[in-house]
Amino acid sequence: SGKGCPKCARENHKGSWTNTSWETSAYSSSDFDSFKVYILKLKNEYEEFIKIGKTFRTISKRVAGKNKFPYIHSEIQIFEFTSARDCSKFEIVLHNIFNKYKYKPLIKFGGMNECYELDSLFLLKEYGYNGT
Repeated sequence: SGKGCPKCARENHKGSWTNTSWETSAYSSSDFDSFKVYILKLKNEYEEFIKIGKTFRTISKRVAGKNKFPYIHSEIQIFEFTSARDCSKFEIVLHNIFNKYKYKPLIKFGGMNECYELDSLFLLKEYGYNGT
């Protein structure tokens, strides 16, 4: 029926995108850059936290798109992938690692459920992050 089997549903990223639909959208987009998982610091005068997400566009296009971030952002780390599936799997790994440091931003925006406390950055050490 075009909805995929239960096994594929479990393997795909939880949320509105399946791996297949995200990859198809990427390759058909004029904004396609590469598959990447990003970690950004978001802040305003009241709060500061990180957001982990994935995109196939440039980071500047991601933060300015229809789900624009209502915060000042800076890049902490970007991981690039040659496949959409590997990118999605790594994003899930990071979300699982950071899960106990969940942060709920004061301002709602698309992707706000993928935010974590700034103090959790030490968890990136095994991925080459040195705090600079």
